[in-house]
Amino acid sequence: MSASLDYFSRGIARAFERHAKEKARQQITQIAQNIDGGAVITTTQLDRDEQYRITTIKNMLDFIKQKKEV
Repeated sequence: MSASLDYFSRGIARAFERHAKEKARQQITQIAQNIDGGAVITTTQLDRDEQYRITTIKNMLDFIKQKKEV
């Protein structure tokens, strides 16, 4: 019985990890689209982690655009 519980627990843990990764990927995609589209994002509503993520993504996109222009 404990073996099946361990298997079940591992499956649940993997499902939560997949869900978290997918949610993060969707947020990054949405942020990138907002930045590319020129949308203004209010940082007062975002916590520090999200602000850091947005800044990093924006910097990466700017760098990529700059390299494409050269």
